[in-house]
Amino acid sequence: MLSKKFKEKRAQVSSGELLVAYFIFFLVLIMAITIWNNTTEKIKGSERFYDLEETAVDISEKLVRTEGVPSGWSKENVTVIGLANEPRVLDQGKVLEFLDMMNDSAFNNPPCNDPGISNYECNKHILGIGKYEFYFTLEDINGTTIEIENISCYTGKEPKNETEKLTVTRTAILNNKIVRMVLTLWYEY
Repeated sequence: MLSKKFKEKRAQVSSGELLVAYFIFFLVLIMAITIWNNTTEKIKGSERFYDLEETAVDISEKLVRTEGVPSGWSKENVTVIGLANEPRVLDQGKVLEFLDMMNDSAFNNPPCNDPGISNYECNKHILGIGKYEFYFTLEDINGTTIEIENISCYTGKEPKNETEKLTVTRTAILNNKIVRMVLTLWYEY
């Protein structure tokens, strides 16, 4: 038979082992939760970027490849914006209308009839950009912003304090010259 002293000592060792087992279990649990949270955040970030990319590509393709709806649209009757007469051949009149419609510093847009709402805020929904903001420029092949009738071809909101942004560049022809349409979509989370 085992002595009473030996039995008590053995019980103490078992209690110590139990504490070590609890410590290891909680350490592994905390590590698993941390890894799970990090992985989930990475997946969410990838999904947000995929949505941003899909939206930017879709809008840029619509702008350079379609006429819009109706095909001879103006800012008073447009439902879908397209800047082309034929794929990748831009119409100067549509470009000028678009620049005015999406000007963040102009407040002369009839659909809103509110002097406190910029043309940009009034009309950006027509592009289908959802929660994103955008900035648009037309550049020559050297990267210089072009001018049409003394109007610089840029519009929208410049990215400021953005957490995610994506720039898509498309080539097209405007007035028999090759131009680059640069569309930046961004979001501040």
